[in-house]
Amino acid sequence: YKSILRPDTQNTARGLVINDTETVFTTANPDLKPEYADNFEARVEYYFEPVGLISGGIFYKKLKDVQVTLQTIFDNTNVPEDVLAAGYTAADLIARSAQYNRTVNGPDTDVWGYELDYNQQLSFLPGHLKGFGVFANYTYTNPEEEFFFTGGSGVPKHAVNAGVTYKAQRFSGQIKFNWLGKRILATPGYSINPFTGQVVLGTVNATTGVQNPNAANSGRIDYEKERLQIDINLDYQLHRRATVFLNIANATGAESIRYAVKEANLIRHGGFGAKYTLGVKGSF
Repeated sequence: YKSILRPDTQNTARGLVINDTETVFTTANPDLKPEYADNFEARVEYYFEPVGLISGGIFYKKLKDVQVTLQTIFDNTNVPEDVLAAGYTAADLIARSAQYNRTVNGPDTDVWGYELDYNQQLSFLPGHLKGFGVFANYTYTNPEEEFFFTGGSGVPKHAVNAGVTYKAQRFSGQIKFNWLGKRILATPGYSINPFTGQVVLGTVNATTGVQNPNAANSGRIDYEKERLQIDINLDYQLHRRATVFLNIANATGAESIRYAVKEANLIRHGGFGAKYTLGVKGSF
């Protein structure tokens, strides 16, 4: 099937967002074009007793005019007019290692991968143990060009979800394990040449297309380290219309570690702890 991703309004409507704390500038691109994709998917599923499923699938996407948000370090050749008009100078931006974000269209690229699933209710076990169930999922994603799959939490090459469920009369619960491999978050040391559409080292003058491979932080790539998060969900039905629940997100307090090029160059070490939610939900 074919699909289309139209640009977000915030990425096309003229405007400039300035983060003075981190000295990051974000501007829109009125010339941003929609992203198109040709998608191919195939899956095989096998159902078995008691209440089980094993499946595997493969996917391939051919992308045209892929929308990618580049994070670039300023130098003397690439400071946009709207940033200068806001009262900043190139020398000041360079001294502060300021960064500039903009969503542009990249060259054609593709991504492929596969997914493996297992899900089974362990109803063959004796007594109360028959209420247990298990599930697991593994996804492998292999983009032709990793630079085009950044932003947000990035796209990990390896991802695993697994867990145990339990249901007995009015009680139900789930423990879920989510592991994400290392992934790219931003590529401030690279740019896309607006004239050729190719990824280049360093920065590019948007007016002339002249490349500066020796710009500050040239070749820099920002990563997020692999991370395992454990979530717990518990429900108890008080009445057919009311259920008390307890949800624990990130039960072990897994940390988020972001770094530039190698782990020694730490960008952020985030410790968020666990989040507990206790409440009652009803249906009417």
